[in-house]
Amino acid sequence: MTKSAIVFTQQNEGSAAGKELGEKIIEKLIDKTPNVVIVFASSVYDYTALLHSIKETCTPGILVGSSSAGEFTSDDFGTDSACAIALYSTELQFRAGIGETITTSRDKVANELLNVLSPVQEYQYQYYSAMLFADALSGFTDELIELLTEKTMGKYQFLVAARATTQIFRRPMFFMTRLPTPMLQLY
Repeated sequence: MTKSAIVFTQQNEGSAAGKELGEKIIEKLIDKTPNVVIVFASSVYDYTALLHSIKETCTPGILVGSSSAGEFTSDDFGTDSACAIALYSTELQFRAGIGETITTSRDKVANELLNVLSPVQEYQYQYYSAMLFADALSGFTDELIELLTEKTMGKYQFLVAARATTQIFRRPMFFMTRLPTPMLQLY
């Protein structure tokens, strides 16, 4: 069984926005704790407060996401807002990892990410997918995808959530936390 929830908030204060997102997730997933929550949030937020509040409210196993210049769902859209996708599944596996210093060595980053991905040699699943959060202007995302495709023997489908650096976003913000790690990491 797999359940999903897509939620949106225009609350401007980080803690209140995170609480609202978390409560909406709980309401939509009914009695299930999300395995993963993926968040896209405007730069108006204190990310630490927003994400801490989401973690406290709906206690996801993994919390990942990035800053965003515009947030939207099927029903809502905005620029000073946040949205989240929550997934619960008894059939799917979720993992999170970080690959750093893409400008120095794409191969090193690919190997760091490969250590987190499910091993494809075991053929436990028919399909493998991975969502990568990347700085769209780094210039190395395509090469990284090629390396990962080669190292996973073409068995993974890759979705890239690219964030670009702009005058407002001097540097894209990426974040990740996973249980049992209580610490939230901002990148």
